Amino acid sequence: TIGVGDLNSIGGGFIRPGKKKYRNPPKLKDGDYKAKGIGVRTGGPVSTKGSISKATIRRLVQRQLPQIKYCYEKGLARSPDLEGRVSIRFIISGKGIVQTAAVAGSSLNDASVEQCIAKAVRRISFPQPEDGGVVIATYPFTLTSPHH
Repeated sequence: TIGVGDLNSIGGGFIRPGKKKYRNPPKLKDGDYKAKGIGVRTGGPVSTKGSISKATIRRLVQRQLPQIKYCYEKGLARSPDLEGRVSIRFIISGKGIVQTAAVAGSSLNDASVEQCIAKAVRRISFPQPEDGGVVIATYPFTLTSPHH
């Protein structure tokens, strides 16, 4: 016989692989993610080139904020006063995959947090650009410590 496990798991218990921890992160009105005094704010894409709208890019980046917050929390564990702004420049391929994501500018002065944020942005899946071309975007993240 084949067991089906616990059938009373609708609405809870299952977390898809790769979707750990942040099941229902608290959301603020403007889409910022804030918990325990740690602030991760986005300003929306500063610039985009290509056929994916800024609104679509913003919406999909917002979904990744719990991961970006996690990167920041790791930095705060080492340096409690760590805060600043990190801009990530990324290129989305004609298939909607982020080909590259790199730090375009930062006042954070913490390479490991900056690289972690770039890696989180690389994991975002975007819709295929309408014209099949690449999309280039630069996106800022403002990180504020609970100590300030």
